[in-house]
Amino acid sequence: MILVYKHLTLLDKAFLMIKPFHHSRVRSGGHDYEGLSYICKVPFIMIDLINISSIEINVAEETYWVQTGATSGFIFFRHRAFFKSQKKI
Repeated sequence: MILVYKHLTLLDKAFLMIKPFHHSRVRSGGHDYEGLSYICKVPFIMIDLINISSIEINVAEETYWVQTGATSGFIFFRHRAFFKSQKKI
């Protein structure tokens, strides 16, 4: 079973739901964090974080807040779009 969430606030419910199954994995962007195969002798539940992917750019502090589902391509795209919109002509 693969669980896909759109909001970070729902993840706590996911962990409560999968607790009785004892076997779970977390992935983001198509791979799991342990580098394990999805083929397993024991059934497991996969939590996919691909939709948890917001990016916040704070120019004043020179920081980025990137959620786990954001791919590097999406980060570069948001960076370029943000700074292009900030550019004054």
